Amino acid sequence: MTASEVVAILDAGAQYAKVIDRRVRELCVECELLPLDIDPSKLTGYAAIIISGGPQSVYDADAPKYDPKLFSLGLPILGICYGMQLMNSVHGGTVERKEKREDGQFEIDLADGCALFKGLGKRTEVLLTHGDSIDKVPDGFRVVATSGDITAAIESVERKMYGVQFHPEVDLSVEGGAMLSNFLLGVCGLSGSFSMQSRQQTAIQYIRSNVADGQKVLCLVSGGVDSAVCAALLNKAKPKPNPSPDPNTNLNPHPHPNPNPTLALTLTLTLSLALALTRCAPRC
Repeated sequence: MTASEVVAILDAGAQYAKVIDRRVRELCVECELLPLDIDPSKLTGYAAIIISGGPQSVYDADAPKYDPKLFSLGLPILGICYGMQLMNSVHGGTVERKEKREDGQFEIDLADGCALFKGLGKRTEVLLTHGDSIDKVPDGFRVVATSGDITAAIESVERKMYGVQFHPEVDLSVEGGAMLSNFLLGVCGLSGSFSMQSRQQTAIQYIRSNVADGQKVLCLVSGGVDSAVCAALLNKAKPKPNPSPDPNTNLNPHPHPNPNPTLALTLTLTLSLALALTRCAPRC
């Protein structure tokens, strides 16, 4: 797995950010959840960008901070909900609050020829939760899905940019998984060869490269998923104990653990290590 196979998910404050992360990994694509205001120069090694939804309006004074240069990196981008509105606004389109909100599962109409909807029919059900909507689409983009008179999706084939007003990552978007697959494997050309085993090995290698020989680690387990996975990974990362030979036979029919393993689970785990582990730990 090379860096060019990793997708950056930029979090604009979405309640579903972790769900996007999970859905991408379920398609066997490696991803990292990053803040929206990340320096674009740190994104050049990624294969694509997904911008999440968020509760604020793109025209608000306190809207999430971002660097518009992220749209000039030449990477394929999928904007979800707020992410679509941000993409639209950055390129000269307009977003406004409509009289009508959409909250719930709606049937939308899909245009022909959009790579995002390849293999789908003319209509599909999706989850829409928004008060703001696109008013004007920028030059170089076209509307590829509608919910009545509301824009539900846009695309710019030349820029490899796609935006959806709905949430393809949730189950209420019936064919959302197919749309994410079309973007990641189709538009981005990713191999879909990442696995949970790959993720585990990455985490283990991170531990071994950051914990010096003979250093000890203290892992506090709360009973939650993240700390439990962290403890399991630490256990897998520690060196195998050397068996003590039987002094009578010089054989070792009943090996027992070395009481002082090089890497024990009884040392101080720094916050940075804990956070890194929980980010790269497999969530099953």
